[in-house]
Amino acid sequence: MIKGKIKLALVILGSTLFITSCTSIPRPEPRTSPRIIENKESDYKLNLGASSSEGINETMQEIKTKIIATPRITITPEKKIEPSKSISLDKFKNLDLSTQSWYVIRNSEHKLPKINVDIKKMTEKFDAYYCIQPDIKKVYLTFDEGYENGYTESILDTLKSKNIKASFFITGQYLKVQKKLVKRMLEDGHGVENHTMNHPSLQTLNGKQFQAEVEGLQKIFKEEFGIEMKYLRPPKGEYNEKVLSMIKELGYKTAFWSFAYDDYDVNKQRGSSYAYKMIMDNVHSGEIMLLHAVSKDNASVLPQIIDEIQEKGYEIGKLE
Repeated sequence: MIKGKIKLALVILGSTLFITSCTSIPRPEPRTSPRIIENKESDYKLNLGASSSEGINETMQEIKTKIIATPRITITPEKKIEPSKSISLDKFKNLDLSTQSWYVIRNSEHKLPKINVDIKKMTEKFDAYYCIQPDIKKVYLTFDEGYENGYTESILDTLKSKNIKASFFITGQYLKVQKKLVKRMLEDGHGVENHTMNHPSLQTLNGKQFQAEVEGLQKIFKEEFGIEMKYLRPPKGEYNEKVLSMIKELGYKTAFWSFAYDDYDVNKQRGSSYAYKMIMDNVHSGEIMLLHAVSKDNASVLPQIIDEIQEKGYEIGKLE
């Protein structure tokens, strides 16, 4: 009888201890207010609020769902071109996007050629130049260098012998292939300016492509020589308001011309006499003269035209 009572007491005591030990275990906090850690770069969120095994399983499922549903952080290779600032085309959407080709109306009186009134207003608005100080007897000599045809060294020799400085508008391809000639241009005191990486029609490009063409050349030029280009000449003379505005936005001045002729066609060279007459008949104060260095006629007649332009009282120099 006594043994039975003792046994009953021990059972009751054990049950009490078991109940007490179970109720003392802290319950998991409710998941109504989870702690959120935000990664601003990736813009996805991880929920770390659950502590029970069931909660952890649910949380891991949420993590997987969020990572799948949200773009992950990706590490992209270093870009070859790093624009100084991003251009948004929104600010240019109200500008005239119709393609125009640069032209001037020549005269036989050695006066500044005329241009359309609307075009003149456009050039003034966007820091574009086709002449400089037309009341001063100075000719600004410029050469376009899309590729090398074997005459640039001769041109540089002539300029050096005559102590004349000129501006050379180069492409990215020209810089890559003719680095020694570009270096000599700089060493001889000439200006080297931007004619884009690949000579495209700029008005056909979007903002990113435009920057790649313009600043891509600037980047490799500065890395090589430590200086920056100041002027940009639109390839083919094609442009619109958007192009001129974006050139200005990137910190350049647009350089058109008040004289040029079809000297760029290497299969249509008509002799030094023709080149001489075309150039000398159109000399005028403030002239920005565009010659293509691929022309053998230009290279052969250059010493003569320099001498005679100076004899007429004109100074010859580069764009400043």
